[in-house]
Amino acid sequence: MKLQWVRKICSDGRHNAFTGLGFFDGRWFLAFRNAPGHGGVDSRQMILASDDLREWRIAHEYRRPDEPDGTRHDYRDSYLLADGRRLLLYSCATPVRKDGTRLMTYSQVQVLRAGSAWGEPQLIAEGKVLWKPIRHGGEFFVAAYSATSDEGRDLDLLRSADGLSWERVARIGAGSETVLHPVSPDELLALVRTEARPYYFEFHRSRRPFTKWEKVATIPKIVQGQHLIAARDAVYLIGRERPDYRQTADPERPSFAQHRVKVWRVRDNDLDELLELPSAGDCAYPGAVAQGDGAIVISYYSRHETPDPGVWKKAMPADIFLACVRA
Repeated sequence: MKLQWVRKICSDGRHNAFTGLGFFDGRWFLAFRNAPGHGGVDSRQMILASDDLREWRIAHEYRRPDEPDGTRHDYRDSYLLADGRRLLLYSCATPVRKDGTRLMTYSQVQVLRAGSAWGEPQLIAEGKVLWKPIRHGGEFFVAAYSATSDEGRDLDLLRSADGLSWERVARIGAGSETVLHPVSPDELLALVRTEARPYYFEFHRSRRPFTKWEKVATIPKIVQGQHLIAARDAVYLIGRERPDYRQTADPERPSFAQHRVKVWRVRDNDLDELLELPSAGDCAYPGAVAQGDGAIVISYYSRHETPDPGVWKKAMPADIFLACVRA
């Protein structure tokens, strides 16, 4: 795999992060959160559009009004899914009180139809984060994790007929961000970010009706904010590898600057590292779109071109990048 080019798309001195990338109705769409810092509550959900991946314009901007008691909403984890007739933007948000108390996270979806404007966010789950739904066999599936605790988070498989209303199918295991891949019409693969020490990556598999899941491999890497993309005859994982999980709040630990956005090839129940994208510090949370010629366009964020990328701050800038790689 080779890196063809990298472009900086957004750099305004704020923390731009948690990207989603999609192609729909002849246009590219890039979604992300704009805030003061990684945990900033003065946040906006931004959607940019482009015809050529070079010139971008604001297609939609959303900020939920503050609640009467001053509670604000912190947006995260944009993900764009085109199903032919619609472009679905999935994201999550957490209400945050004036004293900094974070309340129950909820997941939402916005819909764009050809020739129409973006719809308002629709609530689809409370207390759960739906991480990157997929279409498989005429249905939608997603791994959803509980957002009410850290270690031991419940991880469930949900099913939907329309991508809007979801029902629980089964428990996958324990973890958080989890991407699904249809190995065959009757088998799903789940790549799981764990939330218990040593925080390693796990592979789980299930066959129809997807009610029983088996852990088939543990990968001794910490991979977060992951995205799966199929291109030609291969499947690629994109995410952030970080060797110092649970240590980023300490500015005296220089390993924070060693975090990188990487691309791996998924082979059976293992990962082969292929490429490292220009990145450092707080980074990753990619989106990706595969093109017919074998190229993959990747969106991600990183602090490698900002001051002190290895130091964690309450308010810190992060920039949005696009990269094109070729398998």
